[in-house]
Amino acid sequence: MLAEALEHLVRGIVSHPDDVTVKDKDLRRGRMLEVRVNPEDIGKVIGRSGRTATALRTVITAVAGREQVRIDFIDVDKQARRGPGGRPGFRGDRR
Repeated sequence: MLAEALEHLVRGIVSHPDDVTVKDKDLRRGRMLEVRVNPEDIGKVIGRSGRTATALRTVITAVAGREQVRIDFIDVDKQARRGPGGRPGFRGDRR
């Protein structure tokens, strides 16, 4: 139920709602909801200074009640942008 609620909220924010997927994973310390969005929409989901992401986490935490829930927002194109050594954002041509 939490994954569906989060997916519904995120789809309302982004420009590419068909690219939104939410995976529900059970971890030792609780559940983790992994949200994947189109690379163009990651800024909308995170928001200015993380305000949108914080608001989404607050809503889902309230819906979850006592259950521990962690939410991770992931850019679907993240692996393709990794530079040498696996460091994201490294281009090698720093000036």
